[in-house]
Amino acid sequence: MTTTEPETLRQHGYAAHPRRAVWHRRSFNGFMVLSAVLAALFLLAPTLIVIVISFGTDRFMTLPPSGWTVDWFGRIPPRYFESAWLSVRLATIVTVASVMLGVPAGLGLARSRMRAKALVDAIVRSPLQVPFVVIGVMSLFYYSLLNRTVGLGLLGTMTGLAIAHTIVTAPYVVVGVVASMAKFDVGLEDAAHGLGASRFTTFRLVIFPIIKPAVVAGSFFAFLVSFDEVPITLFITVAGAATLPVTMFLDAELQLSPVIYAVSSLLTLMSIGAVLLFARVVGLRGAMAPQ
Repeated sequence: MTTTEPETLRQHGYAAHPRRAVWHRRSFNGFMVLSAVLAALFLLAPTLIVIVISFGTDRFMTLPPSGWTVDWFGRIPPRYFESAWLSVRLATIVTVASVMLGVPAGLGLARSRMRAKALVDAIVRSPLQVPFVVIGVMSLFYYSLLNRTVGLGLLGTMTGLAIAHTIVTAPYVVVGVVASMAKFDVGLEDAAHGLGASRFTTFRLVIFPIIKPAVVAGSFFAFLVSFDEVPITLFITVAGAATLPVTMFLDAELQLSPVIYAVSSLLTLMSIGAVLLFARVVGLRGAMAPQ
């Protein structure tokens, strides 16, 4: 017979005091809620400050602003919108490429029984651990080498950017697919084959519904990572064809104007809207939890 928790407490000299127990529980819950609020404020403070400043009339950073205006949003130069469109196109291409590479790779890793499975899995996930600056430097070196040896010019091209971004975004899809297939019942696939279903039909009707939330979640993160990426793009882009984050970074080095704050606010609001839409359509828990 095991000793219950109250009996254990009494053995250590703690008497039963219902009111004290309720007080301790409420105090602990209050402390946890306060800690969560403080952590949220700490994490959101930079974003909130930028949003507030973007609506201020001051040309230089002043908190609180001396006045309020939306004029800075109307002064966003056209090249920012061109860079934003480039970022959207690049992120879309990268997302499609990540799914096309990540789904087969994830299924292969989930079903493989080779001895080097752990090594292959670590290699596939490695771009998530390697600093993006390192990947940017190596991409620059590799593209320069290809240009000198075989005349393949990838620097400053959409293809070169897409390849470099896909290296760091495809693992998001791979990890999600592997997690989804962890508890997959192989008997369902065998039953589908026994009923005469082809491999493609089995994948479409049996396997894909299982991994769909993970694929959607991986695609979502791949798009955001590609759209917001700076270090890699900074090394392999060229003047006049920079993505929006790189354009903002280069302009901020010269002069940190309220226009950049306004663009940052728009990007923040768009990101929040995308996350809320994703949570409503797919569900964050359902997308990230293994099936």
